[in-house]
Amino acid sequence: MSFPVHIHRYEGSTQLHAPLEWPNMRIEHRLLNPGFLRPVTCTCTTVSVALAGSALARWRDGTFRPVAVRPGIATLQPNGLEETEVEITSPVESLLIFLAPSVTASSALGDYDIDPARVELVRTAGMSDPLLYEVAAAFRDMGSRSPESTDLLFAEGASCMLAAHLIARYSNICSRPATLLPSLPGHKLKRVIDLVESRFAEAISLSE
Repeated sequence: MSFPVHIHRYEGSTQLHAPLEWPNMRIEHRLLNPGFLRPVTCTCTTVSVALAGSALARWRDGTFRPVAVRPGIATLQPNGLEETEVEITSPVESLLIFLAPSVTASSALGDYDIDPARVELVRTAGMSDPLLYEVAAAFRDMGSRSPESTDLLFAEGASCMLAAHLIARYSNICSRPATLLPSLPGHKLKRVIDLVESRFAEAISLSE
């Protein structure tokens, strides 16, 4: 790996598998424990995708409304972002994808025929993105088995595909806004999550 990664943000979490590393991408499979993710200056682009669990995420500076985290919910942190402290209320299994800055720059130049310096990824939280979830699940499975000769080929293709997808959906040049989940006021969302967590072994009706 030839680029810095701000993994100290996740020091309070539990690493579930050994990291996967290539020259332009690092993959970490972690259990984010209840507590706080440290504030950090992002040294690369990071995509965090929830794979299991449910929790409420609260940004300490009020940048975003509280987000109900569940499988498939993703967060994008662009390179250079001054990210604030985030509170996680319950354990969440997450796949962290760290992309080197050169990945998005190359994709912008090759796929869009524009000056890469004009492309800026937009900090986004609480998006439901099936493609990111499928990629994250594939990397989770890769990390849980023995290495195979095709892993590098998959990683190189995935990094290019991710760059194109992020630029097309979550950048200042994208043609359509990201699809975010409908949100409730924070106090109502917390009541819903508290109910589910206290009665997870029971059948809870929609009206409840």
